[in-house]
Amino acid sequence: MKKVLHILMFLLISTVTYSNHYVNLRFPNSKNKKSYSRDISINSLINAINKTEFRFVNKAKSVPVNLYSEMLYEVVGSNPKLLKQLEINSWSICSYNKIDNYSIYLKHYKNISRQTFDQYCQELNILMIIDGIISQSK
Repeated sequence: MKKVLHILMFLLISTVTYSNHYVNLRFPNSKNKKSYSRDISINSLINAINKTEFRFVNKAKSVPVNLYSEMLYEVVGSNPKLLKQLEINSWSICSYNKIDNYSIYLKHYKNISRQTFDQYCQELNILMIIDGIISQSK
């Protein structure tokens, strides 16, 4: 389990580091970053998992459902900069690719309504990034 968490953390950090340059170009004024997205927390990710019955199907599929919250706290919650970067990237993904990501979501995960997807867009996109189904904005 710990080995899986370490691999997930490494992959996530590498992807985030690679996309930092894009986000800094897109949002050069750090004061503006907050206005472009709402605050995402581990609790909001767990809430989205519970409301949509989200189950990892790719990179994190070996993590048992009852350990999702522990995995999120260990992989994402232990690194506030990573969570903030995921929040910014998920805003970008939601703002520019909602339709595409909704269809991608439906191909891989339990069917949910468009309204539910839109409500939890940022959270679901972060979860799909963690799972390796989509990549962060470049």
